[in-house]
Amino acid sequence: MTIEGKITTREAAESLGLSERQIIRLKKGVMYEGPAFLIHKIQAVNLCMQPLMKLRTKLLH
Repeated sequence: MTIEGKITTREAAESLGLSERQIIRLKKGVMYEGPAFLIHKIQAVNLCMQPLMKLRTKLLH
C-alpha cells in the first residue's frame, strides 16, 4: 500500500527505523485525518523515538 506511489511500506519502515505495521498505522491515520495526524502523533511520543522526530523534521521543512 502506497499513499502517493512514491515508496513502499517496507522502504518507509527501513528508512525510518520502524516496523512495517507501524508505517501502516501511520499511513491509515494520514489517509483518514490528514497530515495533522502525524504532527499530533509525533508530539505524543517520547523523545527517544528518534525516527518519528526525523519524520516530523522532514514534514515541517
